[in-house]
Formats: sequence, C-alpha cells, structure tokens
Amino acid sequence: MGLVSPLGLRKEPFWDALFAGQVAVRPFHFQRPGDSPLSHVAGCIDFTGDIEQFGNLDAARKKTVKKATKLMSREIQMAVAAAQHSLDDAGIESSSAHGLTPNRVGVSFGCDLIYSTVEDLLDGIKRCIADRGTDQARFDFSRWVYEGMSKMSPLWQLKYLSNMPSSHIAILNDFRGSNNSILLREASIGAVVGEAVESLRAGKVDVFVVGAAGSRIHPIKMLQTMQQEEVARFSDSTDPQAVSRPFDTNRRGMVLGEGAGALILERLEHAEKRQAKIYAEIEAGCSVATPRKPSFQTLSSQDLEQTLLRLMRRIFGTASQAMETLGHINANGNATTQGDLAEARAIASVFGTRATPVPITTVKGHFGNLGAGSGAIELIAGILALEKNRLFPVLNCRTPDPECPVSPVVCGTVPSGDSFLKLAYDSQGQASAVYVKRF
Repeated sequence: MGLVSPLGLRKEPFWDALFAGQVAVRPFHFQRPGDSPLSHVAGCIDFTGDIEQFGNLDAARKKTVKKATKLMSREIQMAVAAAQHSLDDAGIESSSAHGLTPNRVGVSFGCDLIYSTVEDLLDGIKRCIADRGTDQARFDFSRWVYEGMSKMSPLWQLKYLSNMPSSHIAILNDFRGSNNSILLREASIGAVVGEAVESLRAGKVDVFVVGAAGSRIHPIKMLQTMQQEEVARFSDSTDPQAVSRPFDTNRRGMVLGEGAGALILERLEHAEKRQAKIYAEIEAGCSVATPRKPSFQTLSSQDLEQTLLRLMRRIFGTASQAMETLGHINANGNATTQGDLAEARAIASVFGTRATPVPITTVKGHFGNLGAGSGAIELIAGILALEKNRLFPVLNCRTPDPECPVSPVVCGTVPSGDSFLKLAYDSQGQASAVYVKRF
C-alpha cells in the first residue's frame, strides 16, 4: 500500500496521525490571499513533486520518472507517487523483478476530472484580450484558434487527461496487462477493486495495481462544488480543527482536499511464492449508480439511501452470516447534513437486525473530501485498522446525531474485528464498496 495524503506520505505516520487526532485543514491561497473561494482546505503540503518523493528508485529510473513528471498534473504526480510507494511496499521493483511477467500485471486507477491551471492558459489568454489596458478589455474568442492556441504547449493536454495515472504507472514499470481508468469521482475505489478482483480470479493476471487520485482544490472546482454540494464555510470564528464533523449533530458540510492512494492486489499463490507481506484478503468490490432526473441536480437524500441499500445488498448477496460477523464499516462520512443521514439510514436498514451494532468509523474528520483519492486512502486506513486490530475514532463526532441510527466509534479502544466494509459515494448518484477480511 502507498499513499499521498494530507496527513503524510507514508502509511506509518498516517496511521499515527489518525490516532493522535491530527487535522490537516489549513489556510489556503491559490495565488494571492483572497484568490480562492475557500480560506481553508486539506492539501498535501508535504508533497512537492520532488523525485525523492516517488519511492526507492535507482539512478536510471529516477531520471526516467523525473522526466515524465514534466507531463503530469499534480493529481497525476500524486497517483504515480502513491503507486510507486505501494510497489516498494510489495517488494516489486519493476515487472522483471521476482519473476513477474509483464503481460500479467494490470493497472486500474480511478481519477477525478482534472482541470488546467491558470498558468498553463495565461499566455494564450493574453493574446486574445482585445483593448487590453482599457475599460473595454475583453476576451475575444475569435482569436483563440489562431493566436491563443499557438501559445499553448503542444503536449499540454497530456498533463490533464484523466486516463494518464494508469498510463504512466504502466509505462514507468513496464506493466503490459489490462489497463483501465475509471472516473467515478469519490466512488472510483470500489469499481477499480472490483475489476481487479474479477481479473485475478479469472486468471487473466497475477498482480493488479489499483488506486485512485483526486483533488477538490482548484478555484473552478471549488466554485462548482459550493454551488452544487454542502461545503463547510469558514469565518474568523471557525475552528479549522473541528469543522469536519461526520455524523455529528452540529455537522456543517464537507471540507475540500486532495490526495491519492494505491494498493497491490495479487493472487494468493503468487504472493506466497515470492514471500510477499500480505495485509488482508479482498473478498469483493462493486459499484452501482442511480441516474439523476434532471441530470444537473444533486442526488436526493432518499435516492442516495436507496443507492447505498442496493450497493450493500449486492456486495453481500445472501451472505447473512457475513453481515452478522462484520467487524466494522469504514463509512464515507462526508459530514454533510443529508449525506450522513442517508448513509446512516441505509446502514441501519441492512445491519439493524444484528445482535450488536456494527461500529462505524471514517477518516473525513481529519481532512474532509479528497475527491477520488478519498476512497483509496480510506481503504488503506481500514486495512491498517485490521492489522493493528483497533479502530480510530470518528474525529469531531462529539455529539452523535440521534437522527443517524448508527454507532460511530468515539474512543480508541474498539477492536477492528476480522472484516470491514468500505463505503464510498458521490453527489452524482455513483456509489461503491469494498469488502475486506483479515488474512
């Protein structure tokens, strides 16, 4: 497993930060104070894109990766760095190491829609400003094709294509198996895991690199999110450490952030043959979707509840014993009023007949919503909880909402159990889940 998170770039410090109650919400300025729509976000401030942050690479591979990063947006850089750390953790240096067959190593990565930076567009835009320096200055669209576009880098688009994380990971490591990109925003993780599990069980590949990367930190993305979703607003009196409050009575909306996570999935006999460390067993991964009508509206609370119900019933099927013995749920927990309510009600509908309530935890109290990267990083947190056999509390859930009929973990002494369910969803009607068991 590997990650680039607002709480650190290594899984051990990340885990320690969860139990220490650290919060990664910090002041944010896009270019100058006042440029960004929000004053605080959860950025990966430790990640600068420096080549030393891409794992243990020899001199030749450092040179190759460093050259490739020039054609990567920040999200893609985070994805590649997380993937390289996961390969290090798995003891896989390249496709030729440990007898791996290049054609039998696949990659499937989730990603958000990636937006250009202002800097990449600025020179072209300047060429299309009519009456520059006057009160009549305006952008002249008719000049863009012939004057503005010529100022753009010929390879500009490669930096922002959402299929490039999986592409770069495969090229840099000579992985020639199936390669896919899944763009389901926060719900990407269950879809990429589900695809990998089916390919591994069918014997099509031996190893699969999966993960997701995303960012909600871009002025245009922020404005869109603030118009369409419930985002926590900050004022001079706001405590950034306590603003993200999943399942709390006083929750006030999500915090926006960025991050990436990656995991190496492998057939058991293949992993044992090369004596790899095995963290857990992936039982299943799947995704569902509910179309919105009209399409521009955010999914209603009732529709989200029904979507999550279908998702959980699909992943467990008729395995009632699995639901009774499930150790905990790693919830989406966006800290939105209706989102947490719908998620809690769906969980109660599925697990309400259990002899004991299923413990609920979530990471979003520490850093909010990281876009597609959220699910992957949260899945890693759940697997680490299995390894440590203890659950991290739901940060800032000081007064659990009685309208949310679930049992959020509020202390650090609750055991993880032997299995967990990772839930993820977005406001577009897409949801996914991963079912994980102790190995």
